[in-house]
Amino acid sequence: MFGIETTTYKTLGTKYMTLGYGHLLESGVVAINRSLFWPGLFITLHLSQVRPVHENVWGDKELFWIGQSIAGNENYEFNDYWAAAVGQLTPDSQRTAFKSRELCSTHPGHISSDTDELMWVNSGLQTCRQAQTYETDFEVYNATLGFDDKYQLKEYYESTLKIESALIPPDSLYWVDYLDTPREPRQGFIKQYNCAAYWWCAYDTIGGSEFPEHQGKIFNFSVEDIVLFDYVGAVYVGDN
Repeated sequence: MFGIETTTYKTLGTKYMTLGYGHLLESGVVAINRSLFWPGLFITLHLSQVRPVHENVWGDKELFWIGQSIAGNENYEFNDYWAAAVGQLTPDSQRTAFKSRELCSTHPGHISSDTDELMWVNSGLQTCRQAQTYETDFEVYNATLGFDDKYQLKEYYESTLKIESALIPPDSLYWVDYLDTPREPRQGFIKQYNCAAYWWCAYDTIGGSEFPEHQGKIFNFSVEDIVLFDYVGAVYVGDN
């Protein structure tokens, strides 16, 4: 109709459409060739002003690709990896009773599925942007993160994020609760009280399962990359 291509299964078959996923695209990273995708951008802008639409998405995240689909241009692509937690892995010595590896952070990020390199990090480069919550976290929620007093927790919150690894957990579609591994995480991301509840722990396997679909992926960055991340983080936080 009107020369617009009909929407296909590429759009209608996404997990956002078929399984009710709340998130599919993180709009912190969108690369657009304006000469090819300009009409769809106008639809994206219009959708962002339609109340029934914008109330059912988180910000503008899904509107970029939905706008293109409505415009009849489905030549967009997603990075193959889901979002990762970015920071430092919890030391194995603290998780000797667990099969799963853990990485807790307030910072989601994306790993390039072409190069396995860190492509983007959300929420700046301070360990906790809600550092003013340190006292409540320590004294009310007992969310001490292993520190001896609240001022150590405050210092940690205000420090530069240390990026050594990234962990992409299993698909959020899966929830595994095995009776023989009651202490293992049941899902890939689990919210914690710290940092105004922006603190999420990610796990590379759930429920103690060995099924492939219950496994995530860990990326350990090179020394050269870590030095670069440290430098950029220090500049961002002002600790240089």
